[in-house]
Amino acid sequence: MSGDTTLERLLSKSYQHINDYNKYFADIAKELMCNHIILKGDTEYDIVEIEFYLFTPKHQDVITYPRATPEGQWFFHQSGVDLTFKSENVEFADEETHDTIKEGNGETSVFGGILIRGIRRWRDKKYIWGPLKCVNELWDVFDAFSSNAYPILQHIKREVNPNNLWRGKRWIKVKESVRGKRVQEWSKRAGISDFKGVEQYINDVLNVQDTHNEDAKYLYRYVYLHEDDLKDIKTADYIARPKVKDTLMSDNTYTFAEMSKVRL
Repeated sequence: MSGDTTLERLLSKSYQHINDYNKYFADIAKELMCNHIILKGDTEYDIVEIEFYLFTPKHQDVITYPRATPEGQWFFHQSGVDLTFKSENVEFADEETHDTIKEGNGETSVFGGILIRGIRRWRDKKYIWGPLKCVNELWDVFDAFSSNAYPILQHIKREVNPNNLWRGKRWIKVKESVRGKRVQEWSKRAGISDFKGVEQYINDVLNVQDTHNEDAKYLYRYVYLHEDDLKDIKTADYIARPKVKDTLMSDNTYTFAEMSKVRL
């Protein structure tokens, strides 16, 4: 990462000092999406959609892919790429695959990251939607003899419009008939031997296109868009697309369905 250290400090924060995960996620989203861009060589991208995945003893988000990483790393997995939190107390059941935490270790482990779901290329204002498409855009081709085009986070200073940042529930498509089975599989992967504490997170982990509820326990998904682009946004081929209300609001801006503004 280049520039300000605020983001690194947030990503390395110990879970014992997190009392409000919604505020913690919002603080990171504001810093990451409003004050940073992704720089690939001389090509600049805004980060326009993210989702949080963080497993701690107090926040057992079992869907999170296990990893043992420092903060601020690009972590690739089968669903895309994360910007990592600092991992703590992670022991793997298999040191070769690193896909499962040792049983019982999940009671003390901390791991997770921020999935990059959408980016906006500066030079032509093109939006790239979907985590795998973001990976394909940012990590497509590199010079075999030089690494200066590898994507990095770059801190920038700009005036932030509070109408730009929205948050809502995470979008994960899981059939109702297999939800319980999937949660047990994920819990085992996260090293949890007692499923008692997982039940309270099931609805939050597996929300699928639910109407936004301000009382939702955890709001994982953040979207940052320029108002000038909202009416022209092209998301028809993006199954998890952020839904924009068609009507123009009284303040001359468009708004998102199922999401709420973040107070900056």
